[in-house]
Amino acid sequence: ENQIAKAKLEALLSQMNPHFTFNALSTIQSFVFNKDAYNSAIYISEVASLMRQTLDNSARQTITIEDEIEYLRTYILIENQRFNNRIQYELLIDADLDITFAEIPTMLLQPFVENIFKHAFDDNSPNPTFKINFRILDISLLDILISDNGKGNTKTQGTHISKGIAIAKERIQIMQPTNFDPIKIDFSDSGTTVNIRLII
Repeated sequence: ENQIAKAKLEALLSQMNPHFTFNALSTIQSFVFNKDAYNSAIYISEVASLMRQTLDNSARQTITIEDEIEYLRTYILIENQRFNNRIQYELLIDADLDITFAEIPTMLLQPFVENIFKHAFDDNSPNPTFKINFRILDISLLDILISDNGKGNTKTQGTHISKGIAIAKERIQIMQPTNFDPIKIDFSDSGTTVNIRLII
């Protein structure tokens, strides 16, 4: 059973990597179409760095929260260039959480952050902001809250469940079979909130 679970995880990770690559290449394509050679070169260099992190991380089923945060910071830096760095974000970490020790499934949070950049904001969004909050619920339970002030209560956003999020749910179900209903998503007039509960 453990071997089957490991095989499924490896298959899911292999699906996730091309999913991210497609989106990154689409962004590079937009720079090329705009004939922005300087920013194209910078962006390609940053994406190459992130892809190296992706390759390194995907070899592991779990990574420390510290490594996950480093990966997210690089990803956000890249994505935010498309928005002229307009989107502000904040990382909040519970004082009782040892991010150098506690581990979570590899690259679990990236699809949720990707959805923020893809769906939450547009050119008319005032003060676009999102937060990622790591909270300890008890000694072995972690709650990750991802919230934005974007256009959460829209027909498109309300019915959209990305492939990356579906993969994230399946990965948690495989790795933590006793963790029932680990991901909850709430759409409202004031934005979108994602709650991820993990056993650590």
